[in-house]
Amino acid sequence: MTTLFPVISMTMKGLKPSPNLGERPEFLWMPIEWLYVDWLYQRAMSSAKSRRLVRKITEEFWWPKFTPITVTPLDWEAGKFAVVDGQHRAAAAILHPSVAEVPAWVIDAPDVRAQAAAFVGINGDRNGMTTMQLFKAQLAAEEGDAVQVKALCERAGVTIAFHLSNGSRELPPRTTMAVSTIRKLIAKHGEGPVHKALSTLAEAYVDAPNQLRGQIIQAMTTLFVEHGDRIDRERLVAAIAPKDCEDLLDAARQVKRLEGGTTDAGMVRALMAAYDHGLTPGKRLRPVARAA
Repeated sequence: MTTLFPVISMTMKGLKPSPNLGERPEFLWMPIEWLYVDWLYQRAMSSAKSRRLVRKITEEFWWPKFTPITVTPLDWEAGKFAVVDGQHRAAAAILHPSVAEVPAWVIDAPDVRAQAAAFVGINGDRNGMTTMQLFKAQLAAEEGDAVQVKALCERAGVTIAFHLSNGSRELPPRTTMAVSTIRKLIAKHGEGPVHKALSTLAEAYVDAPNQLRGQIIQAMTTLFVEHGDRIDRERLVAAIAPKDCEDLLDAARQVKRLEGGTTDAGMVRALMAAYDHGLTPGKRLRPVARAA
């Protein structure tokens, strides 16, 4: 009984195939000395994880499982090609004494922006690529929302940490890695309240590390969305400056236990409580509950 059948087309309701296929790539076997990497959008291979992967590929090198790398010409005549995808495989091939050339899929990406866009397109749906690695490539590709996030952070006095130096797990002051959160908040609320939230946090925690995390950025943005016209920013900065982000998160969990809801909502209420402390009822952001 045969188990071999032709590949058949699937039926998909509402399918809209891409009308633009782009230029057809060219396949060739490429000498390993022709390969270059642009660090503007590529992932660095200095981590222990990358070194383990390159070692594994080299020590277990077997042509049937070596998939072609993707490259784009920098200078055909000089034999210079940028590796768009597959730099770990390329590095392993270079380390292997019996490998002089690798199979390569040559695409037309004439500048760094096009190369980064191709990198994002190839890697965007893969596991193992961090949010910051993808975001860095999206910036190099000049993707609109990524550029918007970076510009907004810069205007608010916030730096985006693409990686933590020297193996540190500590975010420097006025630094964030919460680019996905910021991107979603801009899409939902616009730039105004997100900018106010980021600039307020940057001012409150001017010298404090590990503060500009996604959860507090989201809560602060919600606070400005709901009460922006009533908030005295100087008072808000002074109210939260003595409170570490972890303190606010603990307060949010306590509010959640007492009042229910989500931790995110509890964080908003914790920020309101810090702001309202010492204010008369008429000036508080959160109304005072009346006794029954």
